[in-house]
Amino acid sequence: MQQNVSGQEYYLPSEAVEEIRSMPPPEVEEMRKQASRLRTLADQVEKLIDPVKDYAGKMEWSGPLTDRLTGEIGTWKTRCGEVATKLRAEATELDKQATKLANPAAAS
Repeated sequence: MQQNVSGQEYYLPSEAVEEIRSMPPPEVEEMRKQASRLRTLADQVEKLIDPVKDYAGKMEWSGPLTDRLTGEIGTWKTRCGEVATKLRAEATELDKQATKLANPAAAS
């Protein structure tokens, strides 16, 4: 950065080009935002079963229906957990790809 006679700062064209080259592509920020959204969604999916489980826990159950209901809730909780794990894995992969895109020399 240079200063003119009145003290105003300005870039030489070569400095401006170098600064632009050092900036990450705009896709990097979007990829990181998407990764964050996926993590938020994973948290929400993981908690989907909680209201159902709480509500079912307040009711009185007896007989074979109790075992079936408990089993179904457990299965749903497992499936929600698996989906949340996959969403988090995708978010991690997006972050890795964003880092590679932002620092192509480091990725080589």
